[in-house]
Amino acid sequence: MDAYLRQTRAFRRKFGREMGPHDPFFFDPDADTPRFRSPQDAGAVVAKLAQLFQEAGADAAHVYAFRRTGGLLPPGTAKLTARELAEWERAVAEYRRGLR
Repeated sequence: MDAYLRQTRAFRRKFGREMGPHDPFFFDPDADTPRFRSPQDAGAVVAKLAQLFQEAGADAAHVYAFRRTGGLLPPGTAKLTARELAEWERAVAEYRRGLR
């Protein structure tokens, strides 16, 4: 919730109005009008979403895997290819090994 409030406040400060239903939540902070971040800024969006997931109480291994894979979601919540599933599982295992 904190990340959501920070983002909506940042929008309000930047554009001088409330965020509307068609405005991008992850807006380009350097743009003069509300627009999505460029594909090159995908890392910033993944980091912000991971923060939201963490604040919402998501499994820490899943938050780590989301970040590590660049935005893949857990199996069962998203349809993953065999390659994506293997990447996800490696990231979760990597996190769990780090806990030991």
